[in-house]
Amino acid sequence: ALISPTLYDYLSSNLVRFYERVSVNYLNTTGDDPRSIYHYYLLNAIANNGILWTLLGYGVGVTSYPYVSDPSILNLLPESYLPYDPGSTYITYLFGLGVVGVGAYVFLLISMMRLYKRRMHNSDYELCIYAMLCAIFYAGFFYHYTFTLYQVIVLIIALHASFRNLRAVSFRG
Repeated sequence: ALISPTLYDYLSSNLVRFYERVSVNYLNTTGDDPRSIYHYYLLNAIANNGILWTLLGYGVGVTSYPYVSDPSILNLLPESYLPYDPGSTYITYLFGLGVVGVGAYVFLLISMMRLYKRRMHNSDYELCIYAMLCAIFYAGFFYHYTFTLYQVIVLIIALHASFRNLRAVSFRG
């Protein structure tokens, strides 16, 4: 069996803690924590940013600039910050890499998720890759992982395995 009772208990307790953290910290309806502000004021930040910078991005590390450059949004943040990366992967990529960069990243991630969703019944290895891709996709809404090592490794493994299987199918004829 893939999931033992001990592993099941461990995973279920982690899921409960994750749900509590998301509901308390990230879906805070009072709107006073920075992550809520990033999501609530995303359209304002895009308007502050302008079309050119939204399409091309600033580069990684200063992607809060559209937020902190607006005094009405800056006053909502707990303290005055210099530009930094907001606490959401997709917002960070939007302002850091632009619409083109975040679009390419999301396209790659969703393409790999669809491929491995179809294949996950073939082996535990492919099920594991699918689970990791889903975790990266969903965590990106609530946390900030700018090209961290595990994210890059999972994408490399997923791409390598998909090309390996493609070559095997095409050579078998």
